[in-house]
Amino acid sequence: MLERDEPAFESYAPESDAGFALFVASHRGRKGVEAFLAERDRFADRLDALALDQWRRRGRHPTFATFDVDFLVEYMVRHEAHHVYQMFMRRITVAAPKR
Repeated sequence: MLERDEPAFESYAPESDAGFALFVASHRGRKGVEAFLAERDRFADRLDALALDQWRRRGRHPTFATFDVDFLVEYMVRHEAHHVYQMFMRRITVAAPKR
C-alpha cells in the first residue's frame, strides 16, 4: 500500500500461508512468544515512522472494498486482541481446579 496505488489484496487464509506454517513450526513455547513480540516491535517502529499521508494510502479488498492503512492497522490490532482474549479464556478453563 505504501509502494503502489490502491493495490488489490486477497482474503488471508493462514492454512495456505507457508510462512505462517514455518513460523509456527520453528517457534515453540516461549521462543514463539518472544519472536511474535519482536516482530510486533519492528512493525510498531515502522508504523511510528509513517507520515500522515501514508496512513491514508488506500488498498482494495474483496470483503472491505477500499480501505486505508489506518483501517488495516486497527483491524489487525482488534483481530490480535480477540486471539489474546481467546487464549486467556482457554487458560482459565484449563487451569480451573476440578471439584
